Amino acid sequence: MDWYQLQNKPVSLNNYDNESVLCTPTPQLILFTVSFLNLIALIKLFSSDPGRIVDDTVIATGEKIKADNSLYRPGCEQCSNTVAHIQHEGQCIYKYDHECGWVCNTIGYLNKSTFLFYLFIQAVSSISGFSNVLSSISTQSTFLSYKGFQLFLAQNMSSVYVKFLLIKLFIDFFGSLISVLTLFSHLKLILTGHSLRSKEESVSLVKTLKKKTIVLVRNEKEPEIIEIFENREEELEGFSKIELKEAIQIAQKGCYPRGINGIKQAFSEGKCTYRWKII
Repeated sequence: MDWYQLQNKPVSLNNYDNESVLCTPTPQLILFTVSFLNLIALIKLFSSDPGRIVDDTVIATGEKIKADNSLYRPGCEQCSNTVAHIQHEGQCIYKYDHECGWVCNTIGYLNKSTFLFYLFIQAVSSISGFSNVLSSISTQSTFLSYKGFQLFLAQNMSSVYVKFLLIKLFIDFFGSLISVLTLFSHLKLILTGHSLRSKEESVSLVKTLKKKTIVLVRNEKEPEIIEIFENREEELEGFSKIELKEAIQIAQKGCYPRGINGIKQAFSEGKCTYRWKII
């Protein structure tokens, strides 16, 4: 059909009602499954314990956290602080990632895997919604041309349903874009061995080390323990300074193994433990 024929053949909702141009929904079973999984993941994230440390070495699961041969921050009054990658604000969270406003909870050691699953379901939901709406308004060949689509809008913009479809198309497009980018950014961080917070701390620490205002020191009695001291000329009793090159390598170490093993570890650490449970 050329443009001349299209001009002489008005395109309206009534013309295509019988052909179900605007009624091509995603199969109900897929829609229900995605919505159900999305709800379950959201409830689980909202109610989950992110990995708070409730005494010296024990988190909510009752399992001991083993030191990961990296840095820790001295001076916390709530935990013994013998393990790296802990957030100390209000409560101590192991492998703290970030505060998520969408689920009203902290993301950390115990619920990181659920968070990644939630992002995946969000991406699938948004992409399926976007493709569904797009197929609803572009099934017929007349809509595939720019002019045909323009004519369709001109003749049907007064329809509430068409307005709804266009708004939903816009929302689903940006929803799918945001969810996919967020999912891939977190997976990329894990592949490099980091959570969001550990990456920020690592970058900041490397910059400070290069300025030579601080140094990393190794406990001579327990070499696996590494601390941060101010850079001073005098010798530190019981500690030995670490050379800058090695210190930067240590500072760049994250809280997960690099590569696919990091993703495997993040999912293996996930536990269903409720955050209001008192131990």
